[in-house]
Amino acid sequence: MEKRQNVLRLQAQRDELNSRVRMLREELQQLNEQESYVAEASKIHPGEKYVVDVDEGIDVQSISADCRVALRADNYVLHKVLPNKVDPLVSLMMIEKVPDATYEMIGGLDKQIKEIKEVIELSVKHPELFEALGIAQPK
Repeated sequence: MEKRQNVLRLQAQRDELNSRVRMLREELQQLNEQESYVAEASKIHPGEKYVVDVDEGIDVQSISADCRVALRADNYVLHKVLPNKVDPLVSLMMIEKVPDATYEMIGGLDKQIKEIKEVIELSVKHPELFEALGIAQPK
């Protein structure tokens, strides 16, 4: 029984080490890839334009003006279409899941709820009230 547990433990360690080796091989392969310039489809350096070849594996229909692409450093062949650049501050402000809480669920904050309704909801639902009073809408 003890030998069987020892064998199972050693097999689990072997599997874990093999998965680490696979991950390291993949990472090494990525590191050994030829360097690339990251550019927009319409420019690589401000004010300069290049006409480049497109790698066979790239769908030309997926390339549009201002999309980000990777160019090989030695021959400027477009070999990868990159995802659009997202400002990290903007992504932090994005709401992933719309909260389903209501004002009734929040207790003891009647004054703050009233202030939120006056500042936020009124400016969105009734902007004409702010215009009539000559007050700039809150941002």
